[in-house]
Order: sequence, then C-alpha cells, then structure tokens
Amino acid sequence: MYKIRESALNGNMKEYTCCQGYYHSCTKCIDGQEENCPECCLCMEALFCCSCSISATRMLVMDQYELHSDEWDRRLIRINNMLQFASLICDLMALCNDDMKECSEILDCTYCHHHHYHLVGFVPQPSHAE
Repeated sequence: MYKIRESALNGNMKEYTCCQGYYHSCTKCIDGQEENCPECCLCMEALFCCSCSISATRMLVMDQYELHSDEWDRRLIRINNMLQFASLICDLMALCNDDMKECSEILDCTYCHHHHYHLVGFVPQPSHAE
C-alpha cells in the first residue's frame, strides 16, 4: 500500500496527509504530524489502517484523473466489502475454533491483493529507461 500511495503522489511525500484527508474523524490524533515524517506516517497508515489506506488512495487517484465510479467499480467494491465481512466473521469464529483464523487470513490476503491490482491500473507507473 505504501508504494501505491507514493506513486499516486508522484513521489512527492510533501503532499501526503493521513488517508489524504478523506477520513477526518479517524485521523485527528495525528493531525499535523505528517509534515514531520510523512514516510513513517504512511507506513503506519498502511500497516494499521489497510482498508482505509486503500480506499483513500483509490479516491485520490479518481479525483486526480477526474474518474467516476461506474457499475462495475461498484460491484468490485461490494465484493471487497463482502470479503472484509466474511473475514470478520471468520475472526469471530476463530475465538472458538483456531482453524478459522487461517480462513480469515486468506480472505484478508485476497482483499488486499485485489485492491492492489485494481489500483495499479490507475496509478502512473515510473518508466524504466534503459
């Protein structure tokens, strides 16, 4: 998630804010700290708030390129929401059955990989001149 956001910001970490300001209520505790060490804050965001980080990067890219959500985009979002909900159910079931924790981890991994590949298509990739 870190590299995707960095790419969406065109490498300009001075433009970084926690969740790019799309989630104001959950970022009040670190307001202003991004200026001191944006790399550290982004790392923490990607680690502890993965789904918000992914969504914020998606919204940033859509705003930058004036893209709008379409029916297929909304379907993909619904699938991701379903995966997150299924993962939560597995986490709760894991309290009684340890085998369900693996199921939850698989669902989490599927969710993050799907978002990664969904976003990479929108984020300009650096050219590798030889």
